[in-house]
Amino acid sequence: LTFRTHNIGKKPPLPFIVHHFKEGTHLLALQEVNMCTSELQRVLLNTFPGATLFGQTNGRSNGSVLVVHPTLAPFVRPLTSPTRGTIGNVHECIAAATITIPKEPTFHVFGIYISGHDARAREAVASAITPWLDAPAIFMGDMNHVQSQLLDSLGQRDIANWAWLRTQLSITARTQPTLLDFFRLQKPLDTTLTRPRLAHDGTAKGSRIDYILGTVHTRAWLPSSQVNVLQHQLGSDHR
Repeated sequence: LTFRTHNIGKKPPLPFIVHHFKEGTHLLALQEVNMCTSELQRVLLNTFPGATLFGQTNGRSNGSVLVVHPTLAPFVRPLTSPTRGTIGNVHECIAAATITIPKEPTFHVFGIYISGHDARAREAVASAITPWLDAPAIFMGDMNHVQSQLLDSLGQRDIANWAWLRTQLSITARTQPTLLDFFRLQKPLDTTLTRPRLAHDGTAKGSRIDYILGTVHTRAWLPSSQVNVLQHQLGSDHR
């Protein structure tokens, strides 16, 4: 399976969906989607009959959605659990689904967008997804968080910080991380940025604030996984 995440920067979503689907993506997490869900669903089905959309956005704010290719769609359903219940979109920051493929373990996928300026949304999202940290789950999206100032930033003065996520990713003398950063575990010294930018003087700067994270129950997938930061931006300020 090929999963991708892309903050589209409030650009029309269809060109991004077409591009990623043509490159073999089965599930695409999009952030900063400002097209309302019903309209996006209509456009999606006209272009890719059988495709599925998860998440809610009213077209005026920075919504997070999951777009599922028709080949995977029959195996994907809305996120639910007998013990954890369902999960709302939480300020349009979360899109979530459960994937069950025959002869494979069931797992959950969360598309997440966290504004760097909305502490209330950060707290609400952390509260909503914490119960799912003890399940097989993947979390993808723009989380506006820099884990390592040395490796994940370049020329940035104000470093984005989500305290809850920093705790989940950190190793201490007493605790192990509850979330695995697939990119950093596979590429310990890679300094590729997901939001490259230029300063006013023309010098490069930017940060890695977009992630694909897995709970500890996905650790066995790491050896067979490939994680890359793609170079195309398609008009967005993220890649």
